[in-house]
Amino acid sequence: MSGVTPNDERILMHKQRGLFLALCVLIIAVACNKNSSGIPDNSGRWPFSENDKMGFLDDSGKVAINATFDAAGTFTDGLAAVRVGERWGYINPKGDLVVNPQFDGAGEFAEGLAPVKVKDRYGYIDKKGAYAINPQFDEASEFSEGLAAVASGERYGYVDKKGTLTINPQFDHAFKFSEGLAPVMIGKRWGYVDKTGKIAINPQFDFALPFSEGLAAATTGERMGFIDSEGKYAITPQFDAATEFHEGVAAVKSGDKWGYVGKDGKYVVNPQFDDANRFADGRGQVKMGDRSGYVDKTGKFVINPQYAIAGMFYHGLAYVREDEGKGGYIDKDGKYVWVDKTVSPKRTMADMRSIATAWEARATDINSYQVDGIDGRLTVDQLANALSPTYIKKMPRTDGWSSPFLLEGRAYSYSIVSPGPNKTSPGASRPDADDIVFSDGTFTKAPKGIETN
Repeated sequence: MSGVTPNDERILMHKQRGLFLALCVLIIAVACNKNSSGIPDNSGRWPFSENDKMGFLDDSGKVAINATFDAAGTFTDGLAAVRVGERWGYINPKGDLVVNPQFDGAGEFAEGLAPVKVKDRYGYIDKKGAYAINPQFDEASEFSEGLAAVASGERYGYVDKKGTLTINPQFDHAFKFSEGLAPVMIGKRWGYVDKTGKIAINPQFDFALPFSEGLAAATTGERMGFIDSEGKYAITPQFDAATEFHEGVAAVKSGDKWGYVGKDGKYVVNPQFDDANRFADGRGQVKMGDRSGYVDKTGKFVINPQYAIAGMFYHGLAYVREDEGKGGYIDKDGKYVWVDKTVSPKRTMADMRSIATAWEARATDINSYQVDGIDGRLTVDQLANALSPTYIKKMPRTDGWSSPFLLEGRAYSYSIVSPGPNKTSPGASRPDADDIVFSDGTFTKAPKGIETN
């Protein structure tokens, strides 16, 4: 789900601004540091993975920083967190290590400081790696409007850049400051405080989000609406879920469908999507059935729903994945500027393992890998009919390059072959350079640098 439901009490992390799912395990949550458009400045650098390492592309999709890091975050405030071995440090847009890897965890820079973890405590460093605030907190978030939410024990407060607790830890939860106010949880109710810690909007909501473009999503009972800076509902609670406002509109859920409303609460795009995310770069990421695409503010598709996975646009690019395994960054016209070459092999190898597991289970039952008495080459249809649905609900039939798997089954052995990107193969006995081969429980041939265990 893209929005926040009334019963959702997770701390909002705003993670969807760059890569989505396919690379999300390799990326730290995006920082709260923003430019005037509300989107973090990424210094023209885009994370990518290659051979289980991370690097960065430039805006044209060319490699700007080679993939040499074990993990990496996104660039914010001119630096990006990277992991080398078990320790985190920071690099500049040229790829130079400006803060040596030394931390157990690293957040993103915002307003000149970044939260870092040392053992079980959090502090803040400047861009030279010197401590601006010594590690002392149980939790720490990025700075926003001069203050950062921190936790001491089970209570949250706010610290300034000198390390002074300007608002003592007293809240059950606390989000970032935005437009001069911050949502805080007191007991079971949410309200807002100003930068002195004074209650600006009394705790009265079942859930509340930071302000964006003059309004904040808040929940009363089972419905979500939007309040103004005085705490009055500008849009009455009527939605089942909602995102923050961005580019003048917010995604809202009514029943089981999503649409978009303007600041007057009127629909600019009627509820019709199975999922929807906030607008960015003039594009709203939506889902129809199991396919994602992008619409403009009239609800017209500018990029048709065709992706199995799709992220929000971010400085003109978005990360997507297609069913057949193709994925990478697309521009606002839907054209690929970079294709993720690791997607197809990894998806293919996972599918080959699934087929093998089902085939081995069947062989345990009948004491043979043969199908219909055939000793040797099998068609995909023959094996699928033998395995589905008893041993596998739906057997994968093609690899990441849309080629049918090549199969051989004998009494006590089997093989599964993907022809790879060149789409041709002589088979498991004489595999060519691009083939991926899984035989008798192990990969006997796989792309270099991809884990096969």
